[in-house]
Amino acid sequence: MSKIITSSKVQSKVTQQVRWVACDLEKVFCSAKNKYLICEIALYDIHAEQEIFSSVIKPEGDYYLNLWRIEKGYTNEVLSNAKSIEAIDRTLRYLCAGFILCFWNESSDLDIYPNLKTYSLDTRCVMKRWSANFGIYDPKFGDRRFAKLKDAATQSGFKLKDSQFFHTASTDAEATAHLWRYCDQAELPAPSISHDLVERNEIEKFFQKEIEIKDQKIKSLENKLKGSDDDLEDESEAIPF
Repeated sequence: MSKIITSSKVQSKVTQQVRWVACDLEKVFCSAKNKYLICEIALYDIHAEQEIFSSVIKPEGDYYLNLWRIEKGYTNEVLSNAKSIEAIDRTLRYLCAGFILCFWNESSDLDIYPNLKTYSLDTRCVMKRWSANFGIYDPKFGDRRFAKLKDAATQSGFKLKDSQFFHTASTDAEATAHLWRYCDQAELPAPSISHDLVERNEIEKFFQKEIEIKDQKIKSLENKLKGSDDDLEDESEAIPF
């Protein structure tokens, strides 16, 4: 005999608005593992123009810190006392649901942190979108070159605040968000969203507009037909028999 599933055993689910979020990862190099390790991450809401999340991350293993990073506050003490990637990962697993994450260099960041592709709704590469339209043409390559984030941001009018400098996750995420908005304002092509959902009222507005357009066409045809009938009546009255 089949068991009836009661409503108390069925989890409620709702759709939510897709949020476009710029993401930046900062890295340090580990010579023992011959790879880069994440040392900082930031998420920045592209359209709300505000930071959502940022954190320094404790690198997993030995790493090299150049003088520039040390002078900007990325000391061994700061990194060794930061949250682990496991702790950050648990937060991002839930935080990124419903996000379309936009990276300056998508493939580079996902190579080092592929989980972000799984946790988010989708990902985008801002560097490819920008460079395809505004990058410097390279005759040897036969196409536009990929631009550096700092150069593209400066070219598009992004202004650093007094406390900001490039190559930190927060600043680079904000600059990436600025560049995505710049591309939107220039109406540049962007990849579509798989399984895109829209709100009911938006659909109703769309169909209402379509109905109004069709009504106008019908009225226009009716007026033309009425005009034709009037012309025929006038011609009939002019016939003497």
